Amino acid sequence: MTDTPELVSGTEAAEILGVSVDRIGPMVDEGLLTAHADDGGEPQFLRSELEAVRHLGG
Repeated sequence: MTDTPELVSGTEAAEILGVSVDRIGPMVDEGLLTAHADDGGEPQFLRSELEAVRHLGG
């Protein structure tokens, strides 16, 4: 088992949060989410952070 945090795509982030994909960018701009770049430069998001935001109703 690894301690590496799980990163997910913007599409999967939207599914976890129950929002449209076009809402993810504004959530980053508002400071609700932190985007991380993967090797391909696409924004990725920590699953644990998404779960926390979802539970807070963000």
